[in-house]
Amino acid sequence: MPGSDAEGITDALSFLRTYNLRGSVPVGKNVVVIGGGNSAIDAARTALRLGAEKVTVVYRRSARPCPPMKKR
Repeated sequence: MPGSDAEGITDALSFLRTYNLRGSVPVGKNVVVIGGGNSAIDAARTALRLGAEKVTVVYRRSARPCPPMKKR
């Protein structure tokens, strides 16, 4: 994806792995998470807990097929 190597951009699994190993990850005031899977939602919630003021989740489909929205 163009821009995926820009400063401040990381994938959800790396972000979560670093958080789990170090106990903290620097986050900005505004965080955008692209995706709707479990890792994306975990990353969004973790960013909020780490102090992000606003977290936006961008998903290219409707919420209906979004995996975390499925009832278990």
